Amino acid sequence: MESPHRTLSKRVQDYINALHQEIKSDLQSDELTIFEQARNMIDTVVDNLIASRETVANNKLASIEKLVQSKPGMIESFLDERFTRKLVEGVSGNVSRFLRLSRMEALSIPSPTTNGYLREADRSPARVKRAGVGSNH
Repeated sequence: MESPHRTLSKRVQDYINALHQEIKSDLQSDELTIFEQARNMIDTVVDNLIASRETVANNKLASIEKLVQSKPGMIESFLDERFTRKLVEGVSGNVSRFLRLSRMEALSIPSPTTNGYLREADRSPARVKRAGVGSNH
């Protein structure tokens, strides 16, 4: 259920989208085509870079390392944008998920380590999603 007021995450999402639209609105038609092609290539590079870190693969993605080594600032910027967008997009889903959780109670309080694991599991929806559970926000 979506809140009737504009949440901070929705406002941040709107701001990010407005920045993107502002960049696009300043471009001529031919520049816009090049911009979109470049965005698609960047998305592919970022997808491959993430895959090279999150999965064990053959040497198919090894060429990505040359780009990471030669342009670390550029790669950092691409990753920052991707992760920022994904995190902001996921906030409303995380809030909904949290609100569906029940309070946990036990006859004896578990160890700080056990409670730490529970906190980590609750705060790590990306890990849950990666395992194929949860929403695709």
